[in-house]
Amino acid sequence: MSLNNPLQLVHLPAYRLLFLADLSLLNPYTDLLSLRKSVEALDITNPDLLRPSWDSYFMYLANLAARRSNCMKRRVGCVLVRDKRVIATGYNGTPKNLTNCNNGGCCAIKIVQVGISQVVYSESYGMDDLTAEVFRNAGVELRQHATPGIKLDQSSP
Repeated sequence: MSLNNPLQLVHLPAYRLLFLADLSLLNPYTDLLSLRKSVEALDITNPDLLRPSWDSYFMYLANLAARRSNCMKRRVGCVLVRDKRVIATGYNGTPKNLTNCNNGGCCAIKIVQVGISQVVYSESYGMDDLTAEVFRNAGVELRQHATPGIKLDQSSP
């Protein structure tokens, strides 16, 4: 079957065309009103879900990078960006031949030392006050961004 020839697709049953869909919905409802309410609640026409803002896009990448973490305390991912272009991605964990991250400090000092000017995070955790103070003293802008709609599952590697 060739995707270049749409006439071939016309004769296929609908279930065979599902692989072409970006989104598929199951309809467990018996009436149109219930289905409509359910679809509207999904907010699938939200522009930030259709084409994420730059902050949301970079946060998705950071969440994905966090899944590579081997830290036992908290999985954290990061994306270094300059002029809306990804320079690098990374995640926390124990560097080779060093003490486990549970026994070490946070990476705020390293962020300041390399000259990063802004940190955008999605979820806060225990070291936020100390980290915020380090960033404030160094002139690093720290702000929280809530990514709408989609949340990546960080519970499995």
